[in-house]
Amino acid sequence: MDCYVGAATGALKGLVLRDGTFMNVNNIPDLKPKEDEITRMCFADVEQVEILTGHANRQVKLFDTLVASHNKLFEVQGGSGPIQGLQMTSNGNIVAGVESGEVMVYESDGTLVSSDIKAGEDLRIVAKNPMAEQIATGGKKELLRIWDLETQKETWKAKNVKPDWLQIPIPIWVSNARYLDDNGLIVTTTGRYQIHVYDPRAQRRPVKELEWLDMPIHALSTTYKPMHIMAGNTKGELAQFDLRNKITALGKYRGFAGSIRSIDCHPSSPYAVSCGIDRFVILHDMETRKIVKKIYCKARLNQLVMKKALSLLDNAPKAPKRELDSDEEDDEDEFSGMKKIKEEF
Repeated sequence: MDCYVGAATGALKGLVLRDGTFMNVNNIPDLKPKEDEITRMCFADVEQVEILTGHANRQVKLFDTLVASHNKLFEVQGGSGPIQGLQMTSNGNIVAGVESGEVMVYESDGTLVSSDIKAGEDLRIVAKNPMAEQIATGGKKELLRIWDLETQKETWKAKNVKPDWLQIPIPIWVSNARYLDDNGLIVTTTGRYQIHVYDPRAQRRPVKELEWLDMPIHALSTTYKPMHIMAGNTKGELAQFDLRNKITALGKYRGFAGSIRSIDCHPSSPYAVSCGIDRFVILHDMETRKIVKKIYCKARLNQLVMKKALSLLDNAPKAPKRELDSDEEDDEDEFSGMKKIKEEF
């Protein structure tokens, strides 16, 4: 399997991008959509063999790709609302944040390590710093914050952008966030169709900002190019942005008919896979902006993760083209003629 996608029904699907096929990897008849809806996903190990899934009923499950088992690890205690953030730390602990703002740290067996982080109501994102034991949180009413996982203390908090020309405060609504580089730069998207870049070393307000179209931006991913991102909004618009000097849109990617919920880009190749409520998983070539594969998955899709080892990147030798004998050449010519007539019709 090349990537795994979680649906609003609770179904977990594995996709082979080379063939454009998918299969359900959990037991569909046993699912209860209101409880089992997959709200967050992440890989549980460096080898990308295990996948963590967070659900609307606050359960955290582990899917083992080697034995195809999807088992419950534990249920998040404290707070209220579905799981809105799910991350793995470098020491193997699991960070889970719920909608009411409580962020808990668990051991892999479900033992609670800490529940001291209070990230505010309407939590929407928990992003892990890959270079340090830090997380960034944000929500519909809460500005971006950075927390130290060892001390459980807040180390930095953003400041809202300046009011508009009528001196009306701009709503916050942080919808997604990603760490950009080793220096701790963070990019966020908002429900107010904004893209912000924060440098905690420099100031509390964004160092760069852009308003993109007029629809909430919920899907976000870094790409194989440094300081480049992919973002998708609720209208089905998907685009790549260059964040190096000022935030610049490099071009849009077509194919969606509804809200884009999740994007994941390959870390070393120009491939981006995305999904949304139109039930399609689409693989784009980021250089040509063309659709490589478009796979219908039969359910509204919320989250996806893509593996580093893609079947599309395998350098398998192609079978040599076999020469046709005289009878087969006649059949081939006849078929080509029929195809041409059909196209003209």
